[in-house]
Amino acid sequence: MDQKKLRELTKQEKARRGQDTAVPSVLKRKQEAKAAEIAAKRARAESAAMPPPALPKNSRLASAKAPEEARPSDVNDAEKQSPTATAPAPATAAVENDSAEAAAEEEAAVAPSPGAQLQAVEQVPMVAAEAAKATQAEADADPESDQALPEGFFDDPEQDAKVRGMEAPSRKAERELEEGLRRFEREMAAEQEKAEETRHEIDEKKYEVLAAEEEEFQTQLQSRLVKLREEWKDWEALGWNLICSPKETVRDAESPRTAHAENNSASESPKPLLVWEAGEIETRLRKHALELTEPAISRTVFFEGKLREVRASAERNAENLKQLHQQLASQESLKKTIDSFRSELCDWDKERRDHEHLLNEKTCLQENELSALRKMIEVQGYSTDACQRGLKNVGDLLAATKDEVSQLRDYCCERVDVNRDKIMKLRDEIESKLAASESTQFKLQDDVTNMATVFAHLKSEMERIGLVTAESMESVADLWRAKASAASVEEQQQTFIEFQRNLSDAVAALRLRVDHVVDEVKGHFQTAVRVISTSTSKQISSMRTQYSEDIGRLDEVMQQNESLSQVIRGGEDQARVQLQKLQEDFDKQIQELRLGLEKKVKIDPVSEQYVVEVQQLRRAWKDHEEHLASHDRARSLERDAMYAIVESQLIAAQMNVQDDQDRKNVALFGCKPEKGAGEGLLPNIDQTPRKKEVKAAAPIISLDKRCLSCCSNTGTVLAGFKIACLNYTPGPVEYHKVAYSRAELLQLQAKLLDQAKDQMQRAAGV
Repeated sequence: MDQKKLRELTKQEKARRGQDTAVPSVLKRKQEAKAAEIAAKRARAESAAMPPPALPKNSRLASAKAPEEARPSDVNDAEKQSPTATAPAPATAAVENDSAEAAAEEEAAVAPSPGAQLQAVEQVPMVAAEAAKATQAEADADPESDQALPEGFFDDPEQDAKVRGMEAPSRKAERELEEGLRRFEREMAAEQEKAEETRHEIDEKKYEVLAAEEEEFQTQLQSRLVKLREEWKDWEALGWNLICSPKETVRDAESPRTAHAENNSASESPKPLLVWEAGEIETRLRKHALELTEPAISRTVFFEGKLREVRASAERNAENLKQLHQQLASQESLKKTIDSFRSELCDWDKERRDHEHLLNEKTCLQENELSALRKMIEVQGYSTDACQRGLKNVGDLLAATKDEVSQLRDYCCERVDVNRDKIMKLRDEIESKLAASESTQFKLQDDVTNMATVFAHLKSEMERIGLVTAESMESVADLWRAKASAASVEEQQQTFIEFQRNLSDAVAALRLRVDHVVDEVKGHFQTAVRVISTSTSKQISSMRTQYSEDIGRLDEVMQQNESLSQVIRGGEDQARVQLQKLQEDFDKQIQELRLGLEKKVKIDPVSEQYVVEVQQLRRAWKDHEEHLASHDRARSLERDAMYAIVESQLIAAQMNVQDDQDRKNVALFGCKPEKGAGEGLLPNIDQTPRKKEVKAAAPIISLDKRCLSCCSNTGTVLAGFKIACLNYTPGPVEYHKVAYSRAELLQLQAKLLDQAKDQMQRAAGV
């Protein structure tokens, strides 16, 4: 009951503080789901906001796309005229905000030159209209459909499962391994319970056989005593009759010996005959008494030797108990350190939460500032639209070609970076899975070591049984030397043969069970190795296929780039000829416009400052994320250390409980009780010996207060007492439904404390 209460209290504390490492909390799952949704929305907005590569006006594709490019302006005009008619839904509004923020971050990160910025400002409303149209189409469609995403985005199964809200394959494999280990632990616990039940049954049968033998021995002694008393009475009556009656009555007596004596010697007197018969009767009685008392004397000698051994072991155990009390007194400092650790952890939790609140406030302020900056940039863009319309016809061709080339280069670089990131992620996942498989193998090795300890316990039990049998053989040899009766020897041989058969059957059953358990452990190891090998081979094959597909796509993209570069070169030649003609006419106008723009517009230094500030904010945010990750690692290490310390304290508590139980079972036999009749002639032998040992309502050891030195017959009183030699053998400690010895539990406690110390040192280093 104490163990169950302690476990419930620890679970409640972990649930209250969120320190349970086995099952993630609901809040963490919700946060991860929200983060995955936001990342998916941003990716879709980026893919929608990315304009397709533009072509020169002379090509067929450009002529085909011209009416489509002309549509956004009409759409913008229609939206300006009727804003209420085209109000988007809440979901589409959220997606548009996310897409606008992502587009603003990309524009701020690129930081174009002044001339390119003047040429690209006029295209902002068109791109924004196209992005809004694409995001609205995605919001109307199914959110889980992957048609709007670029091709090759869901090649990674882990990322695919995360975006779709499904369980990851690595997580599924880990869950299956954990379920298999739990099943194995349950089967092992069931087998151990069965072994304990069989052991208890064997002990009960053994105690029953011993009690029956003792009862038979006592009944035989009593019957023999009754017969001797009756015979003695008969002989006494016959002797008195012979002494008191005359010769005629003596002749008529039933005793054949007296009749034979009278026939042989009629001249002798009756008195010598009676004396001779009485002496013969006395010798027979003495022989019979010696035959009856010899086994009892041998047993008393044997029990006295055992009592001496018990006394020596009791003294040793008393010394061990003193040492244990000293160790318990030394563990109070550990309890104080644990309390200090708890208080420090609570303070760290408060500081972390306050820090998170401050960071959230700072991020909100930074987002507000960024939105204000975006509004200012948009206002400045609208002010420069009038100036850029005059230069639009001149720089359309060059801007289109340059934008196409830059977009193609960026797209290729992005795809290469994405593939590189995927490869790195796959490598990290494979390494993590290998580490997980190694950890599972180590756990299985620990289980095997536990089984080895159980087998060592079984071996020790078998050795103890062998010692008991050797002692019984020695006692049989002593009985044979003491010239016991043939009937008692035969009975002891029969009981020993039955006991040997029972032992052989029990040993055979234990061997079969141990072989069965070993086969099951081997099967579990083989299945785990097969699952890991199949999963790794499948992942490697899928990676190879993905690499081949990515290489084919890169080849196609390179071919398209070559064809587009040829088309772009022809367009550039034509544009150069036209520009040379137009450049002479518009040089003067361009100079005048530049002078006017330099006076009115001054955007470049401000935009550069904004870009620098955004980069600094990103770096600060990355540093903060790294700091939080290191803090989480330290927290996890401290959590593991606390768990190891709690386990060691639970082991110590279980050992203390077992000490209390052993102390309750300590008793001294051979003393005279104050009240109550002796239910058994020997100590701890009755029909139900376990129940007799358990019920201990009276005090354990009680002595008479009468002084032996004041008694007149001290010799007879002291001869009636026996010197008891006590031997204290501590019982096995049951921890997690498994019986351990005290040395094993102390070693396990030392290992747990070493692990806790190492983890605390690592946490301090982190």
